[in-house]
Amino acid sequence: MSGKENSIVVGFAAITMLGYTLILIGVHVFIPHPSVTKKVIGLSYTSLTLLALAQACIVGTYFIPHISGACICSGLWSAALIFYVVGLYTLKFVYVERISILNKHPMLASEKIKKWIKYITCSLIASCVISVTMMIALTDGECHEDPSIYGCKPSFHEADVYLAICMIVLDACLFACFCYKWWGLIRVFKLSSDSQMLVEMITSFSFQFILTVLAMLSCVIDGIINLWYQDYSTLIVFCVDCAIIASCDFAMIK
Repeated sequence: MSGKENSIVVGFAAITMLGYTLILIGVHVFIPHPSVTKKVIGLSYTSLTLLALAQACIVGTYFIPHISGACICSGLWSAALIFYVVGLYTLKFVYVERISILNKHPMLASEKIKKWIKYITCSLIASCVISVTMMIALTDGECHEDPSIYGCKPSFHEADVYLAICMIVLDACLFACFCYKWWGLIRVFKLSSDSQMLVEMITSFSFQFILTVLAMLSCVIDGIINLWYQDYSTLIVFCVDCAIIASCDFAMIK
């Protein structure tokens, strides 16, 4: 497939994925969520919006790679990655907030977990800042020399992917510890007929964990594919990745 054909595929794939994410946002807005706290809903809205902006930037790399002769590919590519990273971390904060809510239940409340929630929150903020800084410093993008070819030639340093994978593995392990702790309690609570609601809460929490891990796994696969090929056509994978994470975010408010 030629460079021009690659650009066309990426351009329209990005539009399709952006449209999908916007539909999720629209459904999110019009469907009431009476059992979900305002903070969780706010974080979910924020994550979806940031992911949509990331996809919009990729659309921009196809339709407006340059303005008045000046190439803006580098800025659009960096902006897409920043929106993406912050959107993914916002989804992680949705899970942390779920942990905090579950820990407030009288039968599950633990001061130790409360402290761990603070540690994880600080860790996520620090790793998010580091990731965003690297997205700014270690990414670049250039316009094609042939003006008839839309799109950009994005690039990034290998360290971006390796760091992202390490941070995701660490976050997944920490989140799994919370899920394992409360999942073990289900066996105890199932023995009591008065604890059915609590069992449902923990089961729902476990589902949130699966969605969070799925979103992070999508990020890892996206990073590895782009690391191997580093071509404009692989931005299709990036847009699909954004859509998968958006779907996980949407499902987490159920």
